[in-house]
Amino acid sequence: MPSERKFRNLVRKALLWLGIGIIAIGVAQLLRIPLTYARVAYSQRVLNHQQKTLIVTTPSPKVKSNLHVVEYKRNALYPRAAKPGNQPQTRSDIGKLTIPKLGLTAPIRQGTALSILASTAGHLSTSVLPGEVGTSIIAAHDVTYFHHIDALKPGDVIEVQTSQGTFEFKVRSHQIIHVGTDVVNTSYPSLVLETCYPLNALHLVNRRYIVKAVLVHSSLSRQSFS
Repeated sequence: MPSERKFRNLVRKALLWLGIGIIAIGVAQLLRIPLTYARVAYSQRVLNHQQKTLIVTTPSPKVKSNLHVVEYKRNALYPRAAKPGNQPQTRSDIGKLTIPKLGLTAPIRQGTALSILASTAGHLSTSVLPGEVGTSIIAAHDVTYFHHIDALKPGDVIEVQTSQGTFEFKVRSHQIIHVGTDVVNTSYPSLVLETCYPLNALHLVNRRYIVKAVLVHSSLSRQSFS
């Protein structure tokens, strides 16, 4: 019957377009990661070039034996911390993150908005700046800079360079938490790297993967002594 044949043709066309749509979505998802990597790599080259004048300051005196003692469950020694300062403006370049074990170098900008994390790592503005007393939180996408942070082990080095100096942290532990879970603000200089979990997920997730590290060495710029 003509009407039945017409109906079948409409169904075939609908299924055909549905299939094309599903394939297009799949291809877009597959291309998302390499395109993001390419954009991040380009942004990293540009920002690293710009930061040569941002980060380089007067020669930084080495701080090797100037240790402070704080009470945190038990006495703990840590290298001299940076002087607490005002938070930089949102989106401003504040430094560089280096993780030798992962061959990772990432520019850091102030803020954790999606537009910032699209090309750099971001410093959570409600946390202290890296090297100051307290917990500094740096976030990045799991499909860009932080897609291998689960490979870090206790004792691995994380270095953060800012206008206040160069700060070397060592990994202590890993943790998987739910979105909105409070992160302890320590009474000594510490660092938390945060990204989405599962790593390399191509969908929205409600958990976060964090790496906790503690400051073990600091080389302060002159402005941190003033």
